[in-house]
Amino acid sequence: MKGERIKKIRAEKGMTLKDLAEITGFTPSYISQIEREIRQPSLETLRKIASSLNVPLLAFMVDFDDSQVIREKERKKVFIPQVQTEYEFITPTLSDENIKPNMVGLYVEIDPGKAVSEKLISHSGQESIFVLEGEVEVQLYDQSFKIKKGDSFYLRENVPHNIQNKGQKKAITIHYFSPPIY
Repeated sequence: MKGERIKKIRAEKGMTLKDLAEITGFTPSYISQIEREIRQPSLETLRKIASSLNVPLLAFMVDFDDSQVIREKERKKVFIPQVQTEYEFITPTLSDENIKPNMVGLYVEIDPGKAVSEKLISHSGQESIFVLEGEVEVQLYDQSFKIKKGDSFYLRENVPHNIQNKGQKKAITIHYFSPPIY
């Protein structure tokens, strides 16, 4: 728990110790001791303070910084030469040991006539596909589904599939996998 985070959030909201004390029912002295990390509050106390500040409980426990921003020019990329398609990671990957993500996201541009794989593939995780631009065809066994800009498609684990751009212009898709497979 980071007491200074509570103090910072309280100050950003323009609240004094007295203001927060009145809302929570705690004394200003007790809240000050929590902020200075002299006292270790119970989880219930932290929940009450978080609720009073209108922030999630994790706001007191997790540091967020610029290292969590994945800049467009700094994305990790993987090029699949067999299908001439490049994957760009828009989330941390399994190799990012400090974060250990529970999902992974990809940005994929698919040229006309191209696909994300050379054949039907399957994986142990679930996948969600969202079309940002153009349209793609999701192929499953003997079925296919056209999904257009703004549409999404959900795949259960272990379902053989492929995603192709059968249109005349580039398709842009976002894929999320959970658990992460990359």
